[in-house]
Amino acid sequence: MAETVTIFISHKHEDKKIAQTVKQELEAVSSRVHCFISEDIAAGAEWLTEIRQYVEKAHILLLLFTASTSEWDWPLYEVGLATDLSDPSRCRIVCVYPSGATPPDPIRAFQAVEASPEGLEVFLRQLFCSQEIVDVDPVLNERLREGESLTRLARHLSESITTVKPWAYCFTHYLWIDVEDAIDNEEIQAEAVPQSATVDPESTALQLFGLAPSPPNRDRWQWDGLLDRLDEESNQDWVSALGERFRWAAAGSQLKSMTASFTSPADGQSYRPVLHRAERRRDASMRFEVIFVEGAA
Repeated sequence: MAETVTIFISHKHEDKKIAQTVKQELEAVSSRVHCFISEDIAAGAEWLTEIRQYVEKAHILLLLFTASTSEWDWPLYEVGLATDLSDPSRCRIVCVYPSGATPPDPIRAFQAVEASPEGLEVFLRQLFCSQEIVDVDPVLNERLREGESLTRLARHLSESITTVKPWAYCFTHYLWIDVEDAIDNEEIQAEAVPQSATVDPESTALQLFGLAPSPPNRDRWQWDGLLDRLDEESNQDWVSALGERFRWAAAGSQLKSMTASFTSPADGQSYRPVLHRAERRRDASMRFEVIFVEGAA
């Protein structure tokens, strides 16, 4: 029987503000509730390892399924980590979805929660005032049964989840860039992507550059080889901004958004490059994951 409850909040990157709100509200109700979101991971930590560790000790995986029109590969991967068929009670899978949406097929077997005030109030009462979801003793907050605080909390969470401005873009193109000795790399310190940096051939964004997965007679493209395929003047802003963010990431700073856009020579569409993740390795190398968001002007 548990004394405290750990909740892993699974969400898409663009829903991080919603996840932060849910985390703050749930933890405010009881000091015995701890919520984890991916934004809690410290800079330089091994990202996937941290995710696995928190999923393994979670009592509940709370999936914030905000829109059925987007890609949900990564959150569903996290759901897969939490699904232990040998012990289905180890971690509860709870999908919260807005009215009009449908929970994804892979988790239809789990009872979902509609993000209406009424649906969330039932869920919150089960979580905090009973042992229906987690076998916790004593219950997390018996006083929530009284007054209107539970109703107000449910209404606030419903508004946070369902009134967010719809996300108009999909993360469909990825560029994985590997840099040796990234922390001490002189080009990164000068706020530039190193010319010798190599690109993983499985990077789907290579097609935006009009390139095959690898150049003739070589296993990988180098960064300078990609830039040679682009018009220097029209791409100067986003290339420069990306180099600046490489330096921040190598120094352990929080990743920041970019406003500069990239026009693909392959399809003529506009994309916004985003340095989405920076993974520091034990050999001092780093992998930078750049996502190209379609439709950004």
